[in-house]
Amino acid sequence: MVSLAPIPRSAAPKSAASKPLLRRATLIRKSDDAGLDSDLLSSPPSPNKRSKVTFNPKVEENFMEEYNVRGRSLESVRAEVKRAIDAYARGNSEGYDAIKDVFAPIKGAAEESEVANEEMKVYLLALTSHASLLNKGYSGLVKAVLACEWLGKEEGFVRAYVQFLGSLSSAQGAYVGLVLGMLVGHFQGGGCLSPHFEMQS
Repeated sequence: MVSLAPIPRSAAPKSAASKPLLRRATLIRKSDDAGLDSDLLSSPPSPNKRSKVTFNPKVEENFMEEYNVRGRSLESVRAEVKRAIDAYARGNSEGYDAIKDVFAPIKGAAEESEVANEEMKVYLLALTSHASLLNKGYSGLVKAVLACEWLGKEEGFVRAYVQFLGSLSSAQGAYVGLVLGMLVGHFQGGGCLSPHFEMQS
């Protein structure tokens, strides 16, 4: 019979727990390697010290162009257009017809024509703000705007006109055909609304 003798502790194999198998990796980087500014490292920021703010004197300041026609601001024309749209919905077409007349063909001296073009531009900007309200019931006004002469006018007018077309087409999909018809008419040399795209006013 075999007897089991206890193994003395000193003879027992050393456990792996006494030494870690894996070492923690330590990453040491120099400030040059990290791309840090030496000014940041030289003195730690004090919580009581405020950062200095400097302004670049070479920065150009762009101010929004202020539109003014016949002594009236763009805001007052916007309010007038909104009132005319609301009144037309209630059956009063006086203001609505007055806005349509703004876009009627210009006849007269060059100075009058310039003032009329500036007035049209301001009304275009005002109508662009309210394009979402110009549903099919306002097609007479929309047709008057689309029939106005815009080719060959100054850049600001053309930009305002294109902006109106974009806002109208995205807000009121029913007018997309009318807008395209007008553009195609200009390319064909007609310069007017295509009868195929006419809407009932």
